[in-house]
Amino acid sequence: MLMKQLSVFLKNNQGTLADLTQLLGRGGIIMEAGTLADTSRYGVFRAIVSDSEKALRLLQDNQYSACLTDVLCVRVPDGADGVGKVLEALNNTNTDIEYLYVFSTKQEKALVLGVLDPEHSAAYLTENGFTCLSEIS
Repeated sequence: MLMKQLSVFLKNNQGTLADLTQLLGRGGIIMEAGTLADTSRYGVFRAIVSDSEKALRLLQDNQYSACLTDVLCVRVPDGADGVGKVLEALNNTNTDIEYLYVFSTKQEKALVLGVLDPEHSAAYLTENGFTCLSEIS
């Protein structure tokens, strides 16, 4: 089970992120999880949103450079060592993690991971008792 992630390349200018999120909001898109990585010139905004296809069309129609990618999203087991258990399991498969971020709802806490082969990683984690998600509940 994989999740669609919206990735948007942004100029590193004041107000750019606010403009992006306001556009999504006006389009009825709910941001459920997200992260921003930046350099001195540009940023990459990654997010899990309520309707990824609609968000992509909206952004492209407004001249944003955006794409959708499959990411691994795995429920974090209860306990202080839950994140460590997930990462240890991925380490056992020699999975390189390009990035990760956490989201939490009242029902669950999960990791969103950018990995080279998310389908393989999801299959391994599922076989080893972890729950991979395809949507945020």
